[in-house]
Amino acid sequence: MLDFLLGYLEISVCGEEATVLLEACRTLGVSPRRQRRRTGALVLRLLARDAARVLAHPRVADISCTVVARGGLPLFLRGLLRRPALLVGLLLAVALITLSALFVWEVQVTGLADIPEAEMRELLAREGIAVGRFIPTLATDEAALALRAADARLAYVSVNRQGTVLLVSVVEAVLPPPKAPTAPANLVAVKDGVVTLPLVFEGKALVRPGDVVRAGDLLATGVLDTNDNGIRLTRAAGSVMARTEETFTVTVPFSYTVSSPTGRARYELSLKFFGTERKVFKNSGNLTGNYVIIENEKDLRAWNGRVLPAGWRLVTYRECETVTCTRTAREALALANEALAAKLAAAATHKTLLSKTVETVVSDEGVTLVCTALFEEDIARVAEFEIDR
Repeated sequence: MLDFLLGYLEISVCGEEATVLLEACRTLGVSPRRQRRRTGALVLRLLARDAARVLAHPRVADISCTVVARGGLPLFLRGLLRRPALLVGLLLAVALITLSALFVWEVQVTGLADIPEAEMRELLAREGIAVGRFIPTLATDEAALALRAADARLAYVSVNRQGTVLLVSVVEAVLPPPKAPTAPANLVAVKDGVVTLPLVFEGKALVRPGDVVRAGDLLATGVLDTNDNGIRLTRAAGSVMARTEETFTVTVPFSYTVSSPTGRARYELSLKFFGTERKVFKNSGNLTGNYVIIENEKDLRAWNGRVLPAGWRLVTYRECETVTCTRTAREALALANEALAAKLAAAATHKTLLSKTVETVVSDEGVTLVCTALFEEDIARVAEFEIDR
């Protein structure tokens, strides 16, 4: 350690001249730090200040001495002074490491159940709880109170600081179930159909199986005549099953276009640092034509897996060209059948498909399927009303 702090030199001398060097060290009261033999020569390690005295001795000046190594902190500092750019970079790195302790590196959120984490982080950022915030200006208690007051879903929020990490603990409120509506209402038809089974358990049904109804017709009423006690209002409820008809049309052309990559690409690179993002490279310019955009975002991590407040985002614009292709009638028909099956499956989510008829039309442009489907579904919708008293 002393050699490193004060600096050292290793001096090599051959043959009988080694005796002269050792005698000079004894005369000046200098003790070598280390000595060793190497290929017929004696190598002495001396502190830099002692080596200067020994080499200046008159007897040593008459012999052949070679400095084979030197090192230590003074030599390192002199090298830095000869390279001002390296020195400035080192000082900036030290300053950056020192100042980074004054900013938030990470925000950890725990306790979330129903609230999405991305939404919670947006709420926190509005109150100043985010990566890159200046720690001395943080008002964690005030931010926690503001969050609880701003969102009824939050029963409790606490924000604690652990070094450069903010620990956010959340307890979500248990909201009461919504109250059932109490306003009087009728059941009306949402579409045309033939009634198959009215299942009205509140109010009075006005239709029977086999009745043909139109959209907007009254299916059940919430106005009940009790004869002895006059009119009583209630909220009609239930379902009215009916057969309905829908038409689906699918067209698949013989000629179509696809985007084919050309192999050319342009890029935009941005660096993220303590919550800010700066673009450092861009060759996309003013893009014209057809491009596929691919975004790749990466956060840097420490050796222990901790996310650092730095990273990068690369946006790639891959150029594509439009190519016209054709398909056969058989291929077009197969695609049309697949598309029609997908439409029927989506339409039958809350109803039952009873039957269907499909008409195929082939023209010079492509294949068209016209499907008429018969469903059974609930066509009743609650319609509230008011009565003037």
